[in-house]
Amino acid sequence: MKRLFVVALCLLAATLLWTPRFAGAEEPVKIGVIVPLSGIAAQGGVELRDGIEMAAKEKKTVLGRPIELIVEDTRVKPDVAVSKAEKLVYKDGCVALIGVFSSGVGLAIAKNIDKLNVPFLTTHVMTSEFYGLHPLVFRSGQLANDQTAVGNVKGILATPDLKNRKYYVLVHDYAWGHDGGERFVALAKENGIEVVNPDFDKAPINTTDWSTYISKIKASGADGVYIVLITTVIPVFTKQADEFGLFEKTRLVSAAAPGVTELEAGGKACYGIFGASCYSWDIDTPAANDWEKKYWEMYKA
Repeated sequence: MKRLFVVALCLLAATLLWTPRFAGAEEPVKIGVIVPLSGIAAQGGVELRDGIEMAAKEKKTVLGRPIELIVEDTRVKPDVAVSKAEKLVYKDGCVALIGVFSSGVGLAIAKNIDKLNVPFLTTHVMTSEFYGLHPLVFRSGQLANDQTAVGNVKGILATPDLKNRKYYVLVHDYAWGHDGGERFVALAKENGIEVVNPDFDKAPINTTDWSTYISKIKASGADGVYIVLITTVIPVFTKQADEFGLFEKTRLVSAAAPGVTELEAGGKACYGIFGASCYSWDIDTPAANDWEKKYWEMYKA
């Protein structure tokens, strides 16, 4: 969660530099926060919103003007997100947009940025398609082809219990899932890591019953699984996989490491997952501990 706050604070600062300076001193700077508060990625959206709110409360003002956040729920649906972005800009008067938890949603908004004509800063659009889309479109956080795939491949090669395994690749069927799967397969091939299904399986985002995919993994002969799934889904997948006995001989590598909320939800089924992450909640430094205390006091989470 701390990495969301740090990124949010940096993005808010950058956004505010774009704000027109002719407004009255007391007029607030309105920023549209676009996050999923319902649907499959709701938990991630809540954490992202909380981090942005913490950043705004710490910054308080810019050029003597208070910061006002207006939050909208994307429901992880691109068409809904575009409508909400238009509402935030045209009706609410927001001078910038921030947030987004899904690559599909982020790409949809970015493709409408000429019409919206405000800076769009996202923390969680991980597909590499986001590179160089528009001068008003910015991204911070992991990408499928750098920290995610590269970090995981390096981790596999450096871990004796992972590097000699045969991997089955399973992704969510949308932009980031496809990109993450393609990047991993390509890097695995370059580094001598065997992938049994180079075209990889693509599961619909609304999948709740993973039994078919788990059966295919067990029948493939793979003893490693590489998943590119929305992190909030990982506990559901791992619990079902554990019930099927998948982890008796198979290790799980996740493109994006699940956070503490997901690990708590998954329980023992999430033990031993390997994944790449920008930040870990258990970093023991004065700055990290101070932030964790502030977050707990504000959100009790």
